[in-house]
Amino acid sequence: RTNNDYAYLYDAISGKPISGALFEDNRKTNESVEFVGRDNANVITRRDNRFYTLYNINNGTKVALPFSTDMGYSVQMAMDNKGEIMVVYYVDNNNCYTLISYDIMHNTIIAKKENVRQYFTSIALSPDGDKLILSSFDEILIYDTRSLSLISKLPHPHSGRISHVCYSPDGSKILSASSDR
Repeated sequence: RTNNDYAYLYDAISGKPISGALFEDNRKTNESVEFVGRDNANVITRRDNRFYTLYNINNGTKVALPFSTDMGYSVQMAMDNKGEIMVVYYVDNNNCYTLISYDIMHNTIIAKKENVRQYFTSIALSPDGDKLILSSFDEILIYDTRSLSLISKLPHPHSGRISHVCYSPDGSKILSASSDR
């Protein structure tokens, strides 16, 4: 037996596997897997905290070349509800933080913001993929996904460190959590 990692597809109602392994990746551990695209025919995997690979679940083949975060360590990842836009927040080997907005379906970089000056505890994309919300220890920021420029800074009532942010499924609300006492 090898140390290969597999991905399996299950029926959500019965809990039974739909087929055998969808794909096998023998290079490193698959740390996450997400459906992408409107037809749910593709999945994206993350391995070794930086490499992303797109697979077709109908036949298990790669449909795009892996793209990486330039030798960095992926800290956070967020995707839109359609599975077409992904933002990766990572730290490189020089301890500099970077945000990258990707068009998953075309395997292209939309925008890149290097030397981000603060550590973000959580990132989330709006359901339509247009806005990115980020939380740091004491701030909640909203960025434009296409340009990665700051749109606004939200006031917040937290007395403790902000640990997580997310959008409601319809994108009309933002939820934040912290270590308030």
